[in-house]
Amino acid sequence: MISADAGNIKWQFLPLENISQIEIIKGASSVLYGSSALNGVINFRTADATNIPVTQFFTEGGIFDKPRNRNWVWWDTPRVFSSASFSHLQKSGKTDVGLSSYFMIDEGYRRLNWEKLGRLSLKLKHFNSKIEGLTYGLNLNGGYNVKKDFLIWEDAEAGALKQSESTAAEFRGTFLAIDPFISLKKSNHYKHDFRMRVQASQNILPESDQHNSNSLSVYSEYQLWYRLFDFIDLTSGISENYSRVNSNFFGDHKGLNIAGFAQFDIRPLPLLKFVTGIRIENNSLDGISDKIVPIIRAGLNLQMAEYTFLRASFGQGYRYPSIAEKFASTTLGSIKLIPNPDILSESGWSTELGIKQGVSIGKMTGQADLSIFFMQNSNLIEYMFDGMGFKAINVEQSRVYGSEAEFQLSQSFGELNTTLKGGYTFIYPVEFNASTRKNTDIYLKYRRKHSLLISLNASRKRYDLGLSSYFKSRILNIDDVFLKTDIIPGFNEYWADHNTGYFLMDVNMGYRISQTLYISFVTKNITNTSYMGRPADIQPQRNFSIRLSGKF
Repeated sequence: MISADAGNIKWQFLPLENISQIEIIKGASSVLYGSSALNGVINFRTADATNIPVTQFFTEGGIFDKPRNRNWVWWDTPRVFSSASFSHLQKSGKTDVGLSSYFMIDEGYRRLNWEKLGRLSLKLKHFNSKIEGLTYGLNLNGGYNVKKDFLIWEDAEAGALKQSESTAAEFRGTFLAIDPFISLKKSNHYKHDFRMRVQASQNILPESDQHNSNSLSVYSEYQLWYRLFDFIDLTSGISENYSRVNSNFFGDHKGLNIAGFAQFDIRPLPLLKFVTGIRIENNSLDGISDKIVPIIRAGLNLQMAEYTFLRASFGQGYRYPSIAEKFASTTLGSIKLIPNPDILSESGWSTELGIKQGVSIGKMTGQADLSIFFMQNSNLIEYMFDGMGFKAINVEQSRVYGSEAEFQLSQSFGELNTTLKGGYTFIYPVEFNASTRKNTDIYLKYRRKHSLLISLNASRKRYDLGLSSYFKSRILNIDDVFLKTDIIPGFNEYWADHNTGYFLMDVNMGYRISQTLYISFVTKNITNTSYMGRPADIQPQRNFSIRLSGKF
């Protein structure tokens, strides 16, 4: 889902209406999933058809409340948003068929900041009746997006929710992904997988042709899984990713990534598992080849008791700069982007040690997870102000120390079923002096030390209730230009008073009308807290929505 030009993830075109499961793999996964998968992988698994056809839908409407600071109210009529989704899965003989669609209109709580989105997807999977274990198919995913993104406010006093007209620009984007695949599996002996993705995207700014761009990427991968012995599995393969960008904004460029990989899963004892692997990658841009990069990954998982698991991992990573980081050049209001074609690739490694403990006390069940991690990067790429504008440059070296705790507990009290879960993350992100081998006192930009999430869900008969609370500490460091100049009107004073961290709470209530219909009511940011994502980017105030969903 990563675009070929800016290297950003096309989150808005993920077919979430047909997602069966979201898997989060913690720690380095760079051998199998690509050298930039240094800190983990998020895997979205689409649902497969079953013997019983399944149709799902929802329709939703919502409204934004007024912000706590009444001076920021700029609208005369309510700001509303709405969305609708549909998906259908069924088997037709030996073929699984899946269809889904999603449409959304958001008027926006900020002036000159709105969005309209539509996406469609098709999933076909055929089981060959003549060759056992042979499956093949095709997935299609496409969409159209029209919006005005928010960049800079007018001022902090009365225009924090008004975009400066000098930066407001309409954006129109199209996205199409075509994914053919074929797989051959023989019991528990071997499996061959060949996957492709042809991804095309187009970015059009009707009022600013110099920012238009078209990009195409063709990704293909062959992967072999083979059971060498009862206690050793091999996963190996090759992959390529060709990209072409034609753009008034970035210029015209062609890139190629080629990689080969192998990973062994070893089980010397029933309760012990080792993983070790190597990946070799090479990137080239416009015919100029980068160095050949080998990276390694290793890990273990030990079951110490019936419900106790110890894990450890180490992995290297490498990220080649995106086209945008090298060549983007433009001026948006008072913000200027400067290209840096000489920027270097970033590399690094990460390690983690964690323990997971299962819990079973009477009617209460659950699990807890505690981990510590450490990351070190060389030539980390960050956008920084160089006196003339913002440019992607290399921070010499950086380190991030951290720890994370997660838990989930479930218990029933008669007809009342409850689940309490949460997580806390601490990071210490600093620049590192390679000469002295010591940390500096300079924090990496736009990081927060503390993040906390706690949620409680309860259900009884046809009724559901959920409470979610979030806390994030203050941002540790930002570019000095935001604090020492008027590049963003009124920001300096606002930042001094409001960079204190924030606490949010969401509430949702639901009722099962019948076996097929469900209605829910959600209030987000119930305390109407004002908080900022990045400089001059006020996040949504309190808003209300109601949703009707069905499954039959």
